[in-house]
Amino acid sequence: MSRWISGYLNKICITLFILGFVRPDRGFSQGVPDSLKVEDQEFRRLMRRSRELDEEQKARAKRTVNPRVLRKLAQDENESVRFYVASNRYTPYETLVALASDESPSVRWAVAVNDSIPSEVMPGLAGDTDIVVRMGLAANLHATVDVLAKLAEDILPVRRRAAANPNMSPAILTDLARDADIQVRQAVARNISTLPQALERLALDAVEAVRVAVANNPSTPQGALTVLSTDSTSVRQKVAGNGNTPRLMLLHLAGDSIATVRRAVSLNVNTPKKALEKLSYDSEKDISQVARGRLAKILRKEIEEDLER
Repeated sequence: MSRWISGYLNKICITLFILGFVRPDRGFSQGVPDSLKVEDQEFRRLMRRSRELDEEQKARAKRTVNPRVLRKLAQDENESVRFYVASNRYTPYETLVALASDESPSVRWAVAVNDSIPSEVMPGLAGDTDIVVRMGLAANLHATVDVLAKLAEDILPVRRRAAANPNMSPAILTDLARDADIQVRQAVARNISTLPQALERLALDAVEAVRVAVANNPSTPQGALTVLSTDSTSVRQKVAGNGNTPRLMLLHLAGDSIATVRRAVSLNVNTPKKALEKLSYDSEKDISQVARGRLAKILRKEIEEDLER
């Protein structure tokens, strides 16, 4: 009986083998169709070539200015390729509109920071669920006033970037100058679009970093700079280098006890002749050399003009 069963099973095996279901060296349960078999070397070659092509596509997406190529690459299955298309300032308008709704936050972020961002996608990106996308849009120098106004009411990381954007409404910047967050006030203090009255208020801020930003802002009014000229060393240094600082104040700062302040005065394009004369005998050699070099140009010009009279 057992011999009959054994013979019967052998016939079944032979039949299945002929039909292609079983390989003689693998048994019943581990058969693999020939179409799915790949040698290790071939597999590694395919993987390597795939990676090479991905890199080539990314490079093309990053560098090309051809709209037809960019449209095609925008449909690539590789997120990194679409990212570079979305980052490319030459990407066609309608392609950027489509990529603004991409499933990948990194692709949407790339659209948000693109200099060529379509205005019609800004409101949607301003309400994006991913904070990184909103942060990118808030920092975009092409963001519209209305969009920035919305972002100014967002959570802190977004608000900080919106406060630094020179396209922000001056009226909103004035409101943000009272923000409880130091970095928001600091961003407003740096912003060239901040109104003089807001900068004057920030010049009295309790935080030194905010006052330093005010002292460094070319839009800061002379009255605020005069107040800041007696502040800490870091603040006085920025006042000394500000092109809007009154000449009389620069003459005063040319005698400052701190070398970094005097050095900033020596480099200020608006420093008057009298201040340069004082600095030309400075105890710090580099300061005196800069002052003498600048003073020599002024003296040569004056001599030439006198000779022509």
